[in-house]
Amino acid sequence: MGLGSGMILPTESVRVLVVDDSRLIRAVVKSCLRSTGYAVDEAPDGLAALQLCDEQGYDVVVSDVTMPGLDGLGLMHVLDQRADRPEVVLLTAASSDLSREAAQRGMSLGAHETLSKPPAAPDTVVLAVQRALQRKRVRDQGRRAEPTRRAGALSAQRTAPSPVLKATMAS
Repeated sequence: MGLGSGMILPTESVRVLVVDDSRLIRAVVKSCLRSTGYAVDEAPDGLAALQLCDEQGYDVVVSDVTMPGLDGLGLMHVLDQRADRPEVVLLTAASSDLSREAAQRGMSLGAHETLSKPPAAPDTVVLAVQRALQRKRVRDQGRRAEPTRRAGALSAQRTAPSPVLKATMAS
C-alpha cells in the first residue's frame, strides 16, 4: 500500500510523540516520522510523556510497552481519560513473552496497533501512524456529529406533543 492511497498526508501540524526508554529506538522512530514530514517530540518514559501531553497536544503517541516507572499501558490508561486523547501505537520487543502479553492487553485497551521494535522498515512506523490518524479523524468527526444528533433528538422531542397534551386534545 503506497503512502498516498487514501492516507492522511503528513504535515507539520500533525504532532507525534515517541515514548521509549531506549534513546536509540526513539531516534530511529523519530527519524522515520520526521523524514516523512511529521512534527515529532520524544520522551524517555510515561511520566515525561504525560508532562509533554499536558503542555502540547499530540495526535498520535508511539509508545514502548515496557518502560520503568509509568509503562506504555499506564500511559494509555491516563491518556484514555482525556477528551482530546491521542491514538496510541505500541512498540514491543517481539522476543519477550511479557512484552507480547502486554501488547495484547494494550490492543484490548484500545491501542491502535502494535509494532515490533526495532521497526522492520521505516514505512512500517509511518503507515501505522497514518492509520492511527485516520482512526482519530473518524473518532473526532463522530464526536463533533454527536451534539448535532443529540440536538436533533431533543428538537424532535420538543416538537412532539406530550402525553398529557395528547390526552387533553383527545377529550
